[in-house]
Amino acid sequence: MSNNFSLENSTLTLNGTVITGFSDDTDALAFPDIILAQVKRGADGKMTGSSTGDKGGELEIKLLATSNSVIFLSSIAEQQKNGAVVNFNGSFVNSLTNVSVTLTNGLLTQYPPMSSLGKGETKNMVYIINFERIDGNYEAATFG
Repeated sequence: MSNNFSLENSTLTLNGTVITGFSDDTDALAFPDIILAQVKRGADGKMTGSSTGDKGGELEIKLLATSNSVIFLSSIAEQQKNGAVVNFNGSFVNSLTNVSVTLTNGLLTQYPPMSSLGKGETKNMVYIINFERIDGNYEAATFG
């Protein structure tokens, strides 16, 4: 279950670039749930649990189509389409809620095609970056 917070007093930085122009949606920036353990049922019907050790996950970013950050993220998408491997590292800080997150070794896994711009109603541009590690003091937070 995620908590909703305002993006006011927040800064998301990826590869040294401050991301701006978030959508007005309540889920403009969504951090993944923290999964501590996995539970499996054996052939005998008994359940066993184990720590996952997984500290990563997907960060979903929704930007307005007019955001300057669309150009930055779309240029990375184009580089990846042409065979480049671009790793993301960064941070998220919300001074109002004291949330501080470090983002390590991410890869852009989803982006909107630029051809969708200018066709009818302006829509949000959704980018998903899958990070190897997301470390910080948050509990499945959604900002918007």
